[in-house]
Amino acid sequence: MDATREIAEYIVNLSYDRLPSEVIDKTKLLIEDNTSCAIAGTMNSLGKTTIDLIMGLGGKTESTILGTVHRTSSVQAAFVNSVLANSLDYDDVSPGGHPGSTVIPSALALAESRRIPGKDLVTAVVAGYEVSERVSLACEPTVERYKIVHGVGTPQVFGAVAAAGKILGLEVDEMLNALGIAAPWASIPHAGKFGNPLEKGRQVSFVKDNVSRPAEAGLLAAMLAKKGWIGNKSILDGGNGFWVMASSDRFRPEFLSSLDKFRILDVSFKPYPACRWTHTSLDALDELIREHKLDPRKIKKITVASVRALETFGNPKPANLVDAEFSLPYPLTMVAYDVKKSRWYQEENLSSQEYLRFSAEVEVTFDQKAQTKAETHGFEPDFMPSTVHVVTTEDELFSKYKEVPKGNPKNPVSKEEIHTKCLDLITEILGKDLGTRLLEKLKHLEQIEDVSSLSPMFQPN
Repeated sequence: MDATREIAEYIVNLSYDRLPSEVIDKTKLLIEDNTSCAIAGTMNSLGKTTIDLIMGLGGKTESTILGTVHRTSSVQAAFVNSVLANSLDYDDVSPGGHPGSTVIPSALALAESRRIPGKDLVTAVVAGYEVSERVSLACEPTVERYKIVHGVGTPQVFGAVAAAGKILGLEVDEMLNALGIAAPWASIPHAGKFGNPLEKGRQVSFVKDNVSRPAEAGLLAAMLAKKGWIGNKSILDGGNGFWVMASSDRFRPEFLSSLDKFRILDVSFKPYPACRWTHTSLDALDELIREHKLDPRKIKKITVASVRALETFGNPKPANLVDAEFSLPYPLTMVAYDVKKSRWYQEENLSSQEYLRFSAEVEVTFDQKAQTKAETHGFEPDFMPSTVHVVTTEDELFSKYKEVPKGNPKNPVSKEEIHTKCLDLITEILGKDLGTRLLEKLKHLEQIEDVSSLSPMFQPN
């Protein structure tokens, strides 16, 4: 059977009753995590400008912009909620990118407008993650090709169309069309132009992880397929399939046919609002501070030795929250001073002279051994060898080496840690009482008969 048809049949035939309890629990946690990130995203400039634009466009008021009183069309809601969820770079992560911030906003926006049960939303989200992750792995380039061209979020359009198609009840032939419509609308692999060169002030593109257009495109593709649009029905197959369009140099169809394992279980939660590549360094510093009770005011120098790419993360004076998310000195400073994570990118912290002074004493250096190990693992974001050296004002030296960041299934965070993270993110917008009740509802999402009943709980008091 062709891979495209096998994927289409998988989506159509997937049912809630076939989902293991661990998959259901993981999915509900991912929904809780992503929606909390989106609600918090309404407080920053990236979120605010996007909301302002979308509301100015008008449209049918059928889906909620999370964390606001605004409603718009489901397609526009998928786009803006995707921007919000990824704006802090606190959303889930996998080898393929940030699947949750494409899959969940699409699924939730459509689920709300269609008033489907919570069980159906869970099933659709699982379908989205499974397809997104499988296509990503199947199209993953070799290390040699990765150094030339690679992307973040490029295959995630398949996750959005899978989730939306599942909610719309597409039949196999319609799903084949939907996959074929969505593929040409996938985002290009733009990571080689992720930001401006260091000599030009770095400044990362606000598009960054490229999650939002795939969310919108996947939802639109499913809706058009339902209306009778025709797409290429073998879009993933052969020597001219999607893998070539995505600029990869190899295609591994076995990942599209190995449907017995749930890939959603491999997705990681993020304990810090910063690019995942920085997290082993952040873990190392956090452990050093806790183990040796280090006072940040008595730290003289921090040196990070890691892969070549992290040298571009050395900007100690980020101009905005996106630059800060990809500036290793800044999140290291936030960890050192134990700043509440929901407040990392508030203007008073970005402009703090104390924090800027500390950031200036952070140096990011190249480590060939770390580079070789990272290449062996295909530059996976969840395997990033890093050594952090801390020198105190008394010339004491403390060092820590890390490879697998916290939040990975091999180095997991607890459910309690995820709930605490989510409550921290949403309390300022929703209030603690409403925020607690929302998280409790999401914890039992499978019991909800109509997802749209959650809408008032996503809005501030």
